[in-house]
Amino acid sequence: MKILYFVPLFWPDIGGIETLSMRAIPLLKQKGHEFVIVTSNSELAKKPRDKFKEIPIYRFPMIEAIYKRDIQKLLIISKKIKEVIQDFNPDLIHVHFGGIPISIFLLKEKLYNIPILLTLHSGIEGMKVGQNTLLGKLLYRSTWITAVSDSVLESAIKSMPELNGKISRIYNGVPLPLINPTDLDFSKPNILCIGRMVKEKGFDIMLKAFKEINKVYSNVNLIFAGDGPIRKELEEIASEYGLLDRIQFLGWVEPDKIFNLINKSEIIVVPSRWEEPFGLVAIEAALLKRPVIATRVGGLKEIIEDGVTGMLFEKDDVNGLVDNLNYLLSNPQQAIKLGQKAREHAISNFSMDSFIEQYHKLYIKLGKGKKDENN
Repeated sequence: MKILYFVPLFWPDIGGIETLSMRAIPLLKQKGHEFVIVTSNSELAKKPRDKFKEIPIYRFPMIEAIYKRDIQKLLIISKKIKEVIQDFNPDLIHVHFGGIPISIFLLKEKLYNIPILLTLHSGIEGMKVGQNTLLGKLLYRSTWITAVSDSVLESAIKSMPELNGKISRIYNGVPLPLINPTDLDFSKPNILCIGRMVKEKGFDIMLKAFKEINKVYSNVNLIFAGDGPIRKELEEIASEYGLLDRIQFLGWVEPDKIFNLINKSEIIVVPSRWEEPFGLVAIEAALLKRPVIATRVGGLKEIIEDGVTGMLFEKDDVNGLVDNLNYLLSNPQQAIKLGQKAREHAISNFSMDSFIEQYHKLYIKLGKGKKDENN
């Protein structure tokens, strides 16, 4: 099956969709599928033609053209993408939507009756989904839609009830780490936050909570892994609190080093303000038997069962986060138990094998539509 994989950004850019795609495409290729990747360029990825593990990548300035509303550039890009589609002649186009409307480049043509599989990586509640909107057209045009969590699925159906019957939930898969979980060591525990440093991630909430925790536990360290526009602001807050000697800002960390970082930490905190559609970090932590404390939002509620596989607190609730941290730091055995249960839950519900098999079968099922029409 020939799959045109249409994604906002791709390697070497790193984010949830990018990491998932980097892991999934080679495994789906092993199932016999052939891929061409179409994506946008970026500061990290400027080559218009590239390869990822011998898979062709075509990069166009899509995001820039969209935000600048450069009509001439939009038309030029559309023409070039059309040429890629004609040359490759895919059986299926797999579009990943995470908020950036790159689908505009697929809506100007009927695409020769090529089926479209749309994966929603974020909720669409509150977005315009009328038949004359870009997102609405994509939703109507798609042959089938997958959502990365029940939270995202419910958001889609609530926004457009007519999607019921052509949408399903497939949880993102996370591979088992190649390293074994280390024992939790609460003699000098590390608290870890991973993610892009933007306001929506709530890292300032973690700083406020750590300020309070520091008054009771002088042996605890806080680690931030990630970079972004508010990093300097967070560093200034840490300095203001007089805690720079206890807080590390590691900056961007390569995906293959994340598991090692998690394995050196005792507690993982995901203090997001926004409706996390899935929660990759929480799964990665669970696979290494790390207890996770997370905001009660979006897909995180599906990953973490409060008090059983982790702990939840309300959005922006500093005191709630402090209470949860106090509980785990003063009850190491309970933290260990939560981590063990979290790993069992993650292996049962978010395995990479299950994820790949579900998409393999969906590719075959949907790709037949084009072949049948051509017979």
